[in-house]
Amino acid sequence: MGVAVASGVPAELGLITGIVGGLLTGLLPGSSLQVSGPAAGLTVLVYEAVQEFGLGALGALVLVAGVLQLAMGA
Repeated sequence: MGVAVASGVPAELGLITGIVGGLLTGLLPGSSLQVSGPAAGLTVLVYEAVQEFGLGALGALVLVAGVLQLAMGA
């Protein structure tokens, strides 16, 4: 939630993102020691995206980034 607030997003969205992200990461193949969670280094990028495109566009930006990662095999 702290990363969400630092990114200029309401804390509630950070909590929801943590829950959904954890569930989706658990469904993907990986190692038994896989760790998932927010990266504090992305705080500045998310903050700038929210400031430039608005909170409404953040979902679409994250979806496109996720699809690109899956397409590249990440």
